[in-house]
Amino acid sequence: MIMVYHGPPGQQPAFELDLPAADADWHPIATKKLHFKTHPQEVNENGLDHAHFATIHKFRDFVVPKPMEIDGPRIYTEYGGTKPIPVIGGVSFHFKSVLVGLGFSLVEIAIQGGLTVRQMVLPTPVAERNVDIYIGIAAKRHVRNRLVRALLAPVERLAGWIVLQVVAYEVQRDQLI
Repeated sequence: MIMVYHGPPGQQPAFELDLPAADADWHPIATKKLHFKTHPQEVNENGLDHAHFATIHKFRDFVVPKPMEIDGPRIYTEYGGTKPIPVIGGVSFHFKSVLVGLGFSLVEIAIQGGLTVRQMVLPTPVAERNVDIYIGIAAKRHVRNRLVRALLAPVERLAGWIVLQVVAYEVQRDQLI
């Protein structure tokens, strides 16, 4: 993924992005692009609007174990809940996120059953009130043994791809707001 600064001509970025370093413990990033009639600020506000997780995304048992923390251009949040899923009842999730400025958020999601993914959301203005939202998901590798790791790799990548599809679907539901 390539990050490019977008701002007034001749002006340097006011802050740096804290991007995760390349790490062999994570699968390559799978990406998806969405297009919304909105503003990047509204995209970021959804990550902070805990009430919408129950009303729009239908999360149950929503918890905020730590209060939001603001540090300059960064907002740190942590929350969790259960997403109802027919037949199995639901799957619990725990989110730790950092929003950086208006154009980048990084969320580490621990999913019931042992899957951990990194989610990146990059709302990019393309015209007035039009935003392309790039979503990236990378699944964590959980096994050290090389043989087992190689055998599990396709399953973990598939699980990451499925999470990407679910996240994209849920982000599209935010258009209802």
